Amino acid sequence: MSDSETDLFQYTSGRWLWNEERQLKNRYTPFNVPELKRIAAHSIGAGTCTAITKLGEGNYNKCFRLEMDNGSSMIARIPHPNAGPRYYTTAFEVATMGFARTILGIPPPRVYAWDADKDNSVGSEYIIMEEASGTMVQEVWEDPSIDDKMDFAQELAEIQRKLLQVPLNCYGSLYYATSNIKDAVLAETSGEVPPELRDEIRRRFVIGPVALRDYWNKERAKMALDRGPWQEPQDYLLSLARREEAWFQQHATTTTATTSPSEDCPQAPSATQNGPDSHLSLLHKYAKVALHLLPTDPAMNAPHLWHTDLHAGNLFIQDGRVSSVIDWQGQWIAPLMLQGRPPKLNPEHFDEIDAQEKSRIRECMRKSMLFYLYQLRVKNGTPFFWKYWESLGFDIPCPIQFKEEEVHDCIEEDEIWNNIQVVDREGFSFHECYDRAVLLFKKVREACKEGMEGKEREMWDNQTCWVEKHYRADS
Repeated sequence: MSDSETDLFQYTSGRWLWNEERQLKNRYTPFNVPELKRIAAHSIGAGTCTAITKLGEGNYNKCFRLEMDNGSSMIARIPHPNAGPRYYTTAFEVATMGFARTILGIPPPRVYAWDADKDNSVGSEYIIMEEASGTMVQEVWEDPSIDDKMDFAQELAEIQRKLLQVPLNCYGSLYYATSNIKDAVLAETSGEVPPELRDEIRRRFVIGPVALRDYWNKERAKMALDRGPWQEPQDYLLSLARREEAWFQQHATTTTATTSPSEDCPQAPSATQNGPDSHLSLLHKYAKVALHLLPTDPAMNAPHLWHTDLHAGNLFIQDGRVSSVIDWQGQWIAPLMLQGRPPKLNPEHFDEIDAQEKSRIRECMRKSMLFYLYQLRVKNGTPFFWKYWESLGFDIPCPIQFKEEEVHDCIEEDEIWNNIQVVDREGFSFHECYDRAVLLFKKVREACKEGMEGKEREMWDNQTCWVEKHYRADS
C-alpha cells in the first residue's frame, strides 16, 4: 500500500487526547482505490478516472473528488466505521436523496452509483454522486444585495413548502423498496399530491427502522431495541427512554469515586455519574412528561422528512437559484414539531443597519421564511422544565419534581465543564489547539490527584496517564 493511499484512508483533521488509537480506528477507511475509480468512470460513461483527491472529512465520512479523462468530475463518499449501522446508513441516505429529488423536487446531488454492502469489490460502502453545481452560499454570502438575499430566502421557503407537502404514514428512515429492509412498511402519503406521485411513493419507497447513530452506538448495535418504524409519535418519544434504560441496565457500571468536579478538576466524576441510578431516575421522569410534550394539533405531529441542517455550507446557488442541497445523512421522518425549523441564515452586519432598513428586512424575512406555530425550547441538560410547566399551558400538575440542590448541582457541573472546552467530550482537538489542550489536561490530572488517595488515586492515575505520553511526545 502506497503512502498516498494510506493518506486517503486515515483521519488527519485533528487528534484526541484520550482513546486516540480507538478514535482513529473508528475513522480508518481502507478501500480498493483502483476499483472505486473504475466504478466511478463507468457510472458516467467515462474512459478512466485520472485522479482522486481527499476533499475533506468529518466525524463520520470522507469525501473524495474524482476527475475523469473526459474533463468531468464527481464526488465519492466513504462512511467511517462509526457512521452508523452497516448497510442501513448508506441505504437510507441514498433513498432519502432519491425521495428529495424525484418526489419533493428538491435538488440534492444526483447519485450515479452506490453500494451499501461493504463486502463488495471496493471493500467498503460507498456513494458516488455528482459534484454539487453552483457555488457554496457561505463563499458568496457577502456579495449579493439585500434584495438578492431576500430572493434567496424565498427559494428556501419554497424548499420547506415542498417538505411540508408530503406527510408520510409513520416515523422512521426511508429506504428503497428493493433494499429488503426487515420490518419496513410501504411508504404512503396523506398529502394532496397527484395520484401518480402517490403510487410512485408506494411502489419505490418503504419506511424502516431508524439508522440514527444513537440507536446503534456501541453495545446498542447488538441489543434488541425498538428502532421503529413507529405509527404514533408517542411510541418514538418513549423509545428514547426505553433505549437508554435498557443500556444502563445491561452495560452501566458503578464506581466508588469520592471526588467531585471543580474548576481544578473538571473531569472528576460527580456523584450522579458514579452509577446508573441517577440516570435511570431521570429517564423515568422524562417518560412521565414525554407524552405531554406533543402538541394537540395533529399536523404538528405528522411524520415529515425534513432537512434539519440548512445552513450556508450545505446550500449551493447558481444564477440566483438554489442549485444543490447537500448533507442528507441522518435526515429522517420524524414528528414535524421536532424537525421544523428555519434555515440558519441572517443578513450580515444586521446591527449596523438603520431602523427603516431593518424594518424592511424583517418584513421580507417574515414573508419569505417559514416559521412554525410550535417549537419546543428546553435547554439541553437542565432540569427546569417543571418550573415552567404552567406557563407552557398545561392544566394538570407537573408529574415530576426536582430538589433545589439537584438543580444547583446540575448548573454547577455544567458550567465547570464548559469553562474548559478546548476539546469536545470525546477528547477531540483540532491541530492548532492540541498543544494547549495537552498542557491544560496535564494540569487537571495533577490537581485531581492531590485530592485523592488510595485506590481512587491509583485508578485516576491509570486512567489519565495518557496525557503524560502526549506531553512528552510534543515537548
